Amino acid sequence: MPYSRKHHLEIEAGAGKALQGIDLPARARTLGFQIVEKPDASKKIIVDYLGRRVYLDPATLKTADAGGRPLPLQMRTILFHYLLNETASPLAGEFIPLRKIPEMMNYAEVIRRRSEIFLIRAFGKNPELLFDIIPEVDGARVDIGDAAVRLFPLPLVPMLVAIHGEDEGIPAEASVMFDRSATSMLHLEDLVVIAELVSHKLVNMTASENASRPVS
Repeated sequence: MPYSRKHHLEIEAGAGKALQGIDLPARARTLGFQIVEKPDASKKIIVDYLGRRVYLDPATLKTADAGGRPLPLQMRTILFHYLLNETASPLAGEFIPLRKIPEMMNYAEVIRRRSEIFLIRAFGKNPELLFDIIPEVDGARVDIGDAAVRLFPLPLVPMLVAIHGEDEGIPAEASVMFDRSATSMLHLEDLVVIAELVSHKLVNMTASENASRPVS
């Protein structure tokens, strides 16, 4: 499973070339993004990513938030792949654990190791900690397991993160789920990377939240 920086730089460059000549603002609207027009008549694509607003410049393909920080490299490559879709696939309305999608059989252990285990370590004993950070990632509480959140890392790619806490000797479990339509919008590898990025983001935010609380 390639996760190196060089790999992502290469696929970012390749996707960027494929996007040349496309009316990106129009394409972005089709795929659920909002567009803002600047005073100089230039347009920017609004990318809301886990509670953080970033702007994509269609002319340069550069991303930056209000402080000038770009999207993470891995997420930029996924964003470009998403924008290569000419049309949007309708949502199926049914979520399925990522590693149980038939095509994901070869990635099951990677998903377990890079996403689910991180979530279990952070939330397995205290699933309710997940609720504390839902507002910060523009998520919505979902009634699944002991704690669950619905997120939109991309406008038409909803995902769920669900935690079943440990209970009387029964080990905790975590599940990262996507709408069944996700595989028609993104590469399988992209979904695996999104699962990892989101899982680590939630865990890091929880650690930061706990560190900032006064000791009672």
